[in-house]
Amino acid sequence: MKTLDAMKEGHPVIYQAVLRDEKSETYGIADFLIRSDIFGQLFDRYKTDETTKNSASLLHDEPWHYRALDAKFSTLRFSAAGNLLTSGSAWAYMLQLYIYNRALGNMQGYTSPNAYLLGRKWSQTARGQTLRGVNFMDRLGEVSMDFFSDSRGTLENAVENACEWIRTVRSNGHSWEIYPEPSIPQLRPNMSSTADQPWHHAKTEINQELKDLTTLWGVGVERRNAANREGILRWNQDGLKAEDLGVKAKNSANTLQAILDINNTHSEPVLPSQIDNPDQVWRHPQKVEFYVDFETVSDLKDDFKNVPESGGTPLIFMIGCGHLEDDKWEWKCFTTDRLTEEAEGLIIDQWMDHMYEVQNRIDPAGYTPTVYHWSHAEVSTFDSAFNSAKNRHVDKEWPTLNWYDFLQEVIKKEPVVVKGAFGFGLKAIAGSLNKRGLIETSWDAGPTDGLGAMVGAWWADDEANSKGITMNDIPMVQEISQYNEVDCKVMMEIIEYLRKNH
Repeated sequence: MKTLDAMKEGHPVIYQAVLRDEKSETYGIADFLIRSDIFGQLFDRYKTDETTKNSASLLHDEPWHYRALDAKFSTLRFSAAGNLLTSGSAWAYMLQLYIYNRALGNMQGYTSPNAYLLGRKWSQTARGQTLRGVNFMDRLGEVSMDFFSDSRGTLENAVENACEWIRTVRSNGHSWEIYPEPSIPQLRPNMSSTADQPWHHAKTEINQELKDLTTLWGVGVERRNAANREGILRWNQDGLKAEDLGVKAKNSANTLQAILDINNTHSEPVLPSQIDNPDQVWRHPQKVEFYVDFETVSDLKDDFKNVPESGGTPLIFMIGCGHLEDDKWEWKCFTTDRLTEEAEGLIIDQWMDHMYEVQNRIDPAGYTPTVYHWSHAEVSTFDSAFNSAKNRHVDKEWPTLNWYDFLQEVIKKEPVVVKGAFGFGLKAIAGSLNKRGLIETSWDAGPTDGLGAMVGAWWADDEANSKGITMNDIPMVQEISQYNEVDCKVMMEIIEYLRKNH
């Protein structure tokens, strides 16, 4: 093996090292194998680590060995105690490194106590304070061979279970069936996960028949599996209660029960018949009201010019702003020419000027207009995106807006539930209302979410740069703007419908 030969020759760093463990019949390709005596030179934290001087019996008698390191384009998140958190993809990365380190240990005759993750950035929260770093050389994520998670167990057991699952699929998968009930529990779709490409449409089609419990708001795989063990398999099962699904907190249970009731027992398309939420501000239309949706990009488009520090800039690249004027829908879109801070500042200026002009024309002596939006986060993503933009443009004197998060303040707080919708996303609510003829507008096929718009914007920026044109000239961006208008318009139609009927 070339990797083993390179190790025996003592190369300081080996890139894309092929590692095999004949005993466990596992293999993988580590991004880097780094000699332990070099490790402290690269990463200051390990300069005084005495274990780096340990020899590997199958390589040489020198006071060093190899350590496995994998690079991930992600932020490493640490607990208050300094351990890697297992959320998101981190657990899978840790299992991957466990396999690498075990194989490396058998190949060189010494198993390092840790393998390592090199992230793009890192963060750690302790005592209510969050520390962050943007230099990927500052801190590695240590993956200990004896790591234990209260919720997930040991890495060793998780790896063995995963390997056994793959072998079972290879041996028996051809005989499994999905309908009328899955042959094994693992074939049930997880409808609470959006990380499902390219299988999303297949998963949705399967779920139309299975009516899996993870379709429901607040029900993930753990609750689904617990309910399945009690014989509860589908969300339309007679007499199903929120508490049967392990949801016991009062507010959450009430919300889930409302979703179950409207989809299982009630004939009304929307409940409650009368919204009694204490906040009734939204009920009274102002002469001027705006319905706004931002399209943003994160800092993931990194040109690596500043390594080892992370690059890229989060930006608002599109602002859609609609309003009703003489009962007619009016909408305007503000899109950056390129993905730059200067262009972002320009479209925010234009948007502010537009809202001022509309108010000054329709209701010059009126109150500050309400700016409606629909945010999925408790701390508004609109507030955070706009405040982040303010921080990037400290020279601007943009006014404080009268934001109103209709999702959080009305839909979820009441809650308002719609037959056919199992959560509170704008597309779920609006799609179900449109299907029942209660609102007019809906979406066609296209970039249906913020992630699709973000990727489209990055591609369009590259196209604009290479062709010497603006992003507005690119059909993909024009398509994103059309979807942005639908987002704004269905929000207006939902509010108008609820004002008149509930």
